[in-house]
Amino acid sequence: LTELDKPEHTARLTTLKLKTSYDDLKAKQKAFEDLYAEQAEANAELRAQPSASSARARLEQALRTYLSLVVAMRSVSGWDMLYNDLNEMVKAAAAAYKNDPSPSKPKTPRQPSDPKKPKDPKDPKDPKKPGGGTGEQPKKPGEEPKPKPGGDGNPDIHLPEE
Repeated sequence: LTELDKPEHTARLTTLKLKTSYDDLKAKQKAFEDLYAEQAEANAELRAQPSASSARARLEQALRTYLSLVVAMRSVSGWDMLYNDLNEMVKAAAAAYKNDPSPSKPKTPRQPSDPKKPKDPKDPKDPKKPGGGTGEQPKKPGEEPKPKPGGDGNPDIHLPEE
């Protein structure tokens, strides 16, 4: 947008009657930048706060300390009512937690599925001979090859080509 603010571009925008649209675009860009800066500041504030897991650990420790104090003081007059009330609240919370179906815990344990049966192996089309090769006996030097029954693969009759 800073490039379009130059005088030569401003004249072109005016000629094309886009000056009002350009001014509207600049205003919306400014609003976006302000909103982005506000969000970045909010994100920075969130990063400065301690994590929820550390806050939970501190809260649990404080509650344990408080409950230990109440348990230790229950023999003192006036503390027994507080102890009984807190004991009932803890029992109710534990029961609610136990009966609360949470999505992370499955209701029934999953049964393992039947194991897959291996596929039948396919027979190879050309079984390989051990050691490679075609499976024929090697030819001895100086010996004429014997004619094979069924011919040598060349036809006896030749047709003239047209």
